[in-house]
Amino acid sequence: YLCTRIIGSHKGLATTGIVGGLVSSTAVTISMATQAGENPRLALPGATAILGASSTMFARMLVIVSLLQPDLFLMLLAPLGGMALCGYVMSFILFSKAQRIPPDGPDISHRNPFELRPALGFGVLYAGVLFISKAAQTYLGDQGLYASSLLAGTTDVDAIMLSIVR
Repeated sequence: YLCTRIIGSHKGLATTGIVGGLVSSTAVTISMATQAGENPRLALPGATAILGASSTMFARMLVIVSLLQPDLFLMLLAPLGGMALCGYVMSFILFSKAQRIPPDGPDISHRNPFELRPALGFGVLYAGVLFISKAAQTYLGDQGLYASSLLAGTTDVDAIMLSIVR
């Protein structure tokens, strides 16, 4: 919200993705997909933001793991670092492509980033996934851990990553 207000729509969405990935790539993805659905000309900038957020998520995971388990960090550096690097490169390519397209139509309409309805909906989904994930892990052991990792990763990687690292 602040990035698009300060920097402008085209550059702001790319920055939004990168900064948003520090907090939640899932929230950035939902927000960008919703905006692109409402305004198709935002599909390319939205894809740029989503790729930036996902790339930042991989980098964020590496930082967290490096602080908690340096040995595990070394095992994850190549795969997670590679995914972050590839995502940033693709995000830059899409950003460059989006900059060559002249903006048409009205600017992006900004909504209050503190709206409760989307936050509550995401919170309910998040709580449900965490509950199911924990139940699978508790009742199914290691197999449940793998299944819960897949499920929990659909909403947030941090909770399951911290659980596994510990």
